[in-house]
Amino acid sequence: MAKMKLSIEKILKAHGLKLPLPTSNDEFFVKIENKPYMSLCIERVFGYAPAIAVQHSYVLNGDVMFDPEIVYRMSDWQPLEITQDAVGIHRRAIDSDYMVKDVLSLSSLWAKNLLDQGFADTSRAKVAKRGE
Repeated sequence: MAKMKLSIEKILKAHGLKLPLPTSNDEFFVKIENKPYMSLCIERVFGYAPAIAVQHSYVLNGDVMFDPEIVYRMSDWQPLEITQDAVGIHRRAIDSDYMVKDVLSLSSLWAKNLLDQGFADTSRAKVAKRGE
């Protein structure tokens, strides 16, 4: 979805980073801390067409829980997959019509919220971990 791509690009640019090209095979991972919010992680996902995962996560009983994680196809930022562990959701685009409206709606709202919550504000949010 274009709104999420624009938000992620703005957040990364504020921190002196940029998304990898869809045609590259480079690994990419960044974790941005912005208290009191959950960490924001953005990472290249292999095993799909070129894809990027955007996720909030926390640890519960030693397990990483996603709330949410949305995997986007890099060419057009269409969601491929969503995971929301707290409510037991893990769906792929090919498995469900749920992806069509609900995930696109969530993605648009989340993209706005990431900016409103200050993830692009370097006086509040800091890159905690980076791997390229």
